[in-house]
Amino acid sequence: MQTAKTLTTTPLPLTTPHLLRERQVLQHFPVSRSELWNRVRDGRFPAPVKLSPKVAAWRSVDVLRVLEEYGCVDGAA
Repeated sequence: MQTAKTLTTTPLPLTTPHLLRERQVLQHFPVSRSELWNRVRDGRFPAPVKLSPKVAAWRSVDVLRVLEEYGCVDGAA
């Protein structure tokens, strides 16, 4: 019986354009899930890109811009 391989990768810096799922966004912008979606609805946080009817992701550069506006850029993650 084979065991599942664990894939570990180093997270890309936000300055490198890529897509972030909700869990990853919340690691950089620590609010509750409901608060994140309230901010999206109110226009205080960028809307995600819909990848499918049930999958959404944010552009890393959009998240970085919001973090810069709040003055809380960590740059490494």
